[in-house]
Amino acid sequence: MMPMRGLTLDGVETITFRDDLPDPRLEADTDAIVAVRRAGLCGSDLHPYLGRESVRFGVIPGHEVVGEVTEIGGVVSRFSVGRRVIVPFTTSCGECDPCRSGLSARCVRGDLFGYGDPEDPSKPALQGGQAELLRVPLAEGTLVAVPEGISDEAALLLSDNFPTGWHAARRAAVRPGRAVAVVGLGSVGLSAVAAAKTMGADPVLAVDPVEDRRNRAERLGARAAHPRDAESVADLMTESGFVSVIEAAGALSAQGLAFRLLRP
Repeated sequence: MMPMRGLTLDGVETITFRDDLPDPRLEADTDAIVAVRRAGLCGSDLHPYLGRESVRFGVIPGHEVVGEVTEIGGVVSRFSVGRRVIVPFTTSCGECDPCRSGLSARCVRGDLFGYGDPEDPSKPALQGGQAELLRVPLAEGTLVAVPEGISDEAALLLSDNFPTGWHAARRAAVRPGRAVAVVGLGSVGLSAVAAAKTMGADPVLAVDPVEDRRNRAERLGARAAHPRDAESVADLMTESGFVSVIEAAGALSAQGLAFRLLRP
C-alpha cells in the first residue's frame, strides 16, 4: 500500500500531520473507498481534542466528508467509481429497524468515523476523513449521492451540521406560523434557524452572546437577542411564550433559558 497524507489525534490538544499513513483498502464486499475532496471540522471534534471525551489516540479524526468514489466492493451497486458522495458521521446498513425508521445514526451495525473505542483496543478503529482517502463500510446504506449543481462546500454541510439542525426542528414539531426560539447559534443552531424558517415558522427568536452569530441569524430571517435580553425580547414577540424551543448550545444556562422561553 502506498502512503497517504492525513492528520492523527495523538493526545490532548495534539494533532500530527503525517505523510506515511497507509492507504485504506477494501475489507468487505460492502465497502467503498472515497477520495476526500472536502472534510469539515465539527464542534464534537473539540471534545476529544480537549480531553473532554475519551477516544483512541493515533486515529485519523473527522466525520464530515465530501469525496469521490474510487473503489467499490463486490456487492455495492448503488454507487459507481467516479460518483461524488457525502459521507455522514456514522455508517449505517439501511436495513435494520432504526435505519428503516429514518434513524440511521442508531443503526445496530453502525460505527462512528474517527473515534475508536479506547476501552477495546482489540477492535479496529474506523479511521476518519481528515486524510486523502477514506474506507466507508456499509457503503450502500451510508453514502449519499451529491446532486449535480451542488458544490462540495454546500454538500459538506449535509454530512452532519445541517441535518442535525433540521432534525431538531422536526423533533420540535415546527410548522408554518409556529413561534420558535433557538438558543445557541453555532453551526447546528444556525442550521436549526434556517430549517425553522424554511418550514414556515414565524416568529423565530435566535439567542446567542456572540454578535456575529446573531447577525447571521438575522440574515436568515430571525430576530436575534443576547441571552440577557432574550426574555424581554420574547415578551414583545409572543403573548405567552414559544411553542417550540430548540436548545443547541448544551450549557446549563442555555437549557435553563430554553425552559423559560417555552410556553407553559
